[in-house]
Amino acid sequence: MKKLQIYLLYFLPFTGFGQDHSIEKHQKGISLEAFGISPFGSLNFDYALHRTKRGFFSLQVGIGIMSTIEDQWSFPQAISYNYLINKSAKMKDPCKPNPKLSNETFLEIGYGQIFHSNQGTIRNIEYAMPIIGFRTHFTKNIDKEFYIKFRFTPNLVKSHPTFTGLALGKVI
Repeated sequence: MKKLQIYLLYFLPFTGFGQDHSIEKHQKGISLEAFGISPFGSLNFDYALHRTKRGFFSLQVGIGIMSTIEDQWSFPQAISYNYLINKSAKMKDPCKPNPKLSNETFLEIGYGQIFHSNQGTIRNIEYAMPIIGFRTHFTKNIDKEFYIKFRFTPNLVKSHPTFTGLALGKVI
């Protein structure tokens, strides 16, 4: 099971093919996140795996820093579904950018986990957590599109605290 998780979270972004869809003009993004999956902060790569009529599946992998001296590096991963919530389902093509809207807001639900190093060595220290949040893409100028993510990661493991995180990203 662990090998399957590693395959899905690290190699699938490079082998998966997304459909051409206009929820996001591009399929990739890069973001800085604070207090999200990685307890202190991380630099993440986002990839839209598969698009649906009302949203998309997203994969995130990154490298971050932990909030204590002993735990130096973290390697966050997440997979989530982002459901478009601010466009009418009666539109002919609800995923086509609406010129009257300056943003597209999604409800994000998913699963995340982190591996982290302990005193400079990568060990099997892993935390898994559900993710719920909102993701807003500012689409007024589609060539300069950026996004903000607000996430809540509840505590399911005693040694990992509950976080509310914020990420700022750029579609590339």
